[in-house]
Amino acid sequence: MKKEGKKRGLLGTVEPIVFFPAFIVMVGVTIIGIFNYEALLSGLLTVYQWATTNFGWTYAVITVINLVICLILFVHPVGKIRLGGKDAKPELSGFAWFAITLTSTIGISLIMWGSVEPIVHFTNPPAFAGVAPYSEGAATFALSTGYIHWSFNQYALYTFAAVAVAIAHFNHKQPLSVGAGMYFATGGNKLAGKIADALCLVVIVGGIATSLGIGITQLSTGLNYSFGLERTDLLNLVVAAALVITYSAASVSGIKRGISFVSNVNVWIFFGLLLFVLFVGPTLFINKLGLQSLGDFLDSGIRRTLMLGPITEDPWHDNWTLNFFIANAAYAPLMGVFLAKLGKGRTVRQFVGVNLGICSIFNIVWFNIFGGASIYSQIHGLDLAGIMEAEGLQSAAFAFFASLPLGKIIVPIFTIAIFLSFVTMAESMCTSMSALSMRGGLAANEDEPNNALKLVWGVFVGVLAYFLLGLMGVDVIKYTYMVFGFPIFIVMGITIYSLCKYMFFPNFQLLATLKGMFRKKEP
Repeated sequence: MKKEGKKRGLLGTVEPIVFFPAFIVMVGVTIIGIFNYEALLSGLLTVYQWATTNFGWTYAVITVINLVICLILFVHPVGKIRLGGKDAKPELSGFAWFAITLTSTIGISLIMWGSVEPIVHFTNPPAFAGVAPYSEGAATFALSTGYIHWSFNQYALYTFAAVAVAIAHFNHKQPLSVGAGMYFATGGNKLAGKIADALCLVVIVGGIATSLGIGITQLSTGLNYSFGLERTDLLNLVVAAALVITYSAASVSGIKRGISFVSNVNVWIFFGLLLFVLFVGPTLFINKLGLQSLGDFLDSGIRRTLMLGPITEDPWHDNWTLNFFIANAAYAPLMGVFLAKLGKGRTVRQFVGVNLGICSIFNIVWFNIFGGASIYSQIHGLDLAGIMEAEGLQSAAFAFFASLPLGKIIVPIFTIAIFLSFVTMAESMCTSMSALSMRGGLAANEDEPNNALKLVWGVFVGVLAYFLLGLMGVDVIKYTYMVFGFPIFIVMGITIYSLCKYMFFPNFQLLATLKGMFRKKEP
């Protein structure tokens, strides 16, 4: 296939119905924004708020369904199914698999939010929580809310999508794609799969461009804190170029080389930061608050996951919990494609255990340590909430790290962690985007998608993010991908039916059953 792709040239290697919509939508939105940014953003916000109000509940339901099914897969005998067949062997060591999985899913978001989201909820808890700002109840609510947003709920969406794709790809020889996850529901209908792939590709291009724009801002702030560099357009350009070159090169070098190397370095930095903050920070306070918050999470996690405020119409639910679910669901199909590729040779039980279990536990520990330490700092004189309001989220995070012992050393290390975190997330998505947009898709016996496609997607996303950051900020692309991401609940619903049909009721025929319900019966 690689030789054939070279003969055809780049355009000959792409699947037009999947490849071009993402370019057309994002370039079109950018052009419209140039001429009337305010109207475009207002329109996108209106659509997003309408969709959240009317359909946001579906994402809460899908999140819980995904979590329940993943837990069933872990304990059910079907968990013994091996991805790739009974003789398939893993291509990555256990630690390399964990490192790539964790760092590709953690992105830049948890790095920043782990120390600042708890401050938001601690200093300004919602009315339904029934706790006063700055109180012990508010601190407990703040951390347990982080657990709800960033652990099992998030990884259930990624893991379920990945299992569905992996089973179809490795065990039933389907191309590596979002459509593969729907294989047992659609019977391999190619058009349905391509439409799903195209929709998810639009969403992920917008999502990565948004993350890159935010990442450029965060890294520029880190360089300012570390070395006193002024945050200018030139610094942003240098940061953007460094990110694009690094994640594109890592993606082109492949999963077993560049992606594995960057992920291993990144995960050791994560462990180092966690241990440093735990032992030089308020260790006793962190442990006590963390255990107390874990108890609150175990007691009320499902209830708060499904809390929608139909009577009070409290906007907190839409702005926080549902917003996280929608964003994670938008990433889930493409993240599932990448994670599926890592799972060859593992059993379904092992796959769920690592992707859902170990990664979720890591995120809880991260929120426990960084969130607990930042709340302690807020209580004892470092006004992170005030810094956040005056200078933005990223400044508050860097101010927190700068306040720690050896802060002048830790801030540059934290900046490197942000850089590598974005690289690992972006390189994995470049690989997935390339696999989706290849003509004929990536077969189960092929290691990597077309390298030229990886470069095209990497450069396009980088140029889009930098251009929008300087021109109008990233909000317009953020709400573009969120709006396009809403129909993904349809794709996820079909995927749920597809995997459950394969695992639990393979002989069930939905269409035939529905037709039978309305067919006239003979007297």
